Amino acid sequence: MVQSSQVNDYFRHPRHVGSIPADAADVGTGRVESPGHGDVARLQVRVEEATGVIQEARFKAYGCSFAIASASFVADQVMGRTLVSALTITADEIGEKLSLPATKQYCAQLAYDAIRAAIADYETKRDAKAHLTTEDER
Repeated sequence: MVQSSQVNDYFRHPRHVGSIPADAADVGTGRVESPGHGDVARLQVRVEEATGVIQEARFKAYGCSFAIASASFVADQVMGRTLVSALTITADEIGEKLSLPATKQYCAQLAYDAIRAAIADYETKRDAKAHLTTEDER
């Protein structure tokens, strides 16, 4: 299958590969799988609590070049964005920016689901921390 120059670039020169300690309070982790395709993406974000800005993003992806490129692209795109801004990224936008063929759009969906899961995980930790702080003050 022919790859776009964008997919080729993000696959051959991935940005932000790696991991962040998942147990840190300022880190959110999202891991998703693509049923039927076998691709897996794990995205992590480190968030500056005071500003809600993503300070660091890391990913690990297993699967085809399109899945790896999609995860790398999303990690690259969310760096420096607020959580609210990062949540505006869509699977369609990922597919469009990478010029994914229709048969590989599921790879964009995988990366989209992973970043949303990472942000949700961070928000769950943040809310739990706030709840504990509130209870301690009582």
